[in-house]
Amino acid sequence: DSVTQNGQLSNISPDKIPWDAIQSILVEAVYGGRIDNAFDHEILRAFVKHLFREESFNSGFSLNMTLTKEHDLKSPDARKREQFLQWIEELPTKGNPTWIGLPVHAEQMLRINRANHTLARWLALQSSAAPVPKTGRGGSRRRSSALANPLIELLTRVEQMLGTLPEDVPTMDRTETSLKDPLWRCFDREMGHGKSLLSKVRADLSLLRGACEGSAKTTNEIRQLISDMNTDAVPKQWRAYAVHDTITVTEWIADFKRRLDQLQELCICANLQKYVLWFGGLFFPEAFLTATRQAIAQRKQVSLEELHLGVYVGSAEQDSDSFAVKGLTMEGATWEPKSVDGQLATTDELFVALPQTQLKWLHRDSPECKATADFLKVPVYLNTCRNLLITAFNLRQAKGLPDSTWIQRSVCLTLWTKQ
Repeated sequence: DSVTQNGQLSNISPDKIPWDAIQSILVEAVYGGRIDNAFDHEILRAFVKHLFREESFNSGFSLNMTLTKEHDLKSPDARKREQFLQWIEELPTKGNPTWIGLPVHAEQMLRINRANHTLARWLALQSSAAPVPKTGRGGSRRRSSALANPLIELLTRVEQMLGTLPEDVPTMDRTETSLKDPLWRCFDREMGHGKSLLSKVRADLSLLRGACEGSAKTTNEIRQLISDMNTDAVPKQWRAYAVHDTITVTEWIADFKRRLDQLQELCICANLQKYVLWFGGLFFPEAFLTATRQAIAQRKQVSLEELHLGVYVGSAEQDSDSFAVKGLTMEGATWEPKSVDGQLATTDELFVALPQTQLKWLHRDSPECKATADFLKVPVYLNTCRNLLITAFNLRQAKGLPDSTWIQRSVCLTLWTKQ
């Protein structure tokens, strides 16, 4: 009311509009109150701050933040509501992802995800209602028997799974010194969890093998296992850690085998800190970050709050305060190693595999930590579903591009990808 003089003015100057108040209402109240992810909240803030400002009244104002003029969406030169509606009607029927700040390939990524989901569902339906093919006169007795009893074919799969998985997971040697090491305790819990889950999986597969051979009584549990195997779905009791939504039981077994192989390597590793860890192969990756922070805090005799995480992508140099990880993937951007320490760069690739990365806990008063104050905070998710946030990395961004450009492109890191 103070700007419009209690409604007496129908037209006011753009510089008189309380833009900060409008932005706060939209970000914090109207839309922000429904968002529980801090990084999604930053995306909303980036859009609101770009659109609701004094410059939006300028002729030729760009409604989107794009890196090329080819995908620039200019505001219409209009004053009346009918003119704006006409401009909206004249827009192309198929929108461009760059209109909302996403990379050009964003639509392709969505189609790939939808295709993978559709294919997984189609395979599930095909497996649960597959027609029995006809056999010729020369078919072998074993093939005829398999067609008459579909459990024989399932028996082959079960035996392959049992042959893929190891018999057991070794345990780490417990000593008075090792029990005081946070990193050792973290990996010991991983091995205990892997050992328990492996025992459950092998027990279920053994029951299933007995049912296929006819030596075990079929129960409701076994019937559910047979149904899950026929639809290539991961049994509910095996989902003892977070996995991708569309993973099949065949992929899950192969992935579980890789995780157990890493645990076996850790068991015989002389120096756990020097081991190059497959970060996404941990059952509980958040616990690893906590353990490394505790280890450095214990060694330097400082509190956990005094340590901040430093990330060095592509660095092969490892000192006494750093931990090497691998298997990271970046979406929405790429890593450019040309500069001294590397930096974020734009790309049209769907995703980019990152080289070996060093994680180092820095004291908050150190010059090395203060140098990362202006870096971009990039979310780190467990996988491409982006439904489980693990942590955030501070990464150097390219100069000349505002942070809102990277935020609107939804740049993120993922720890696990399908092989």
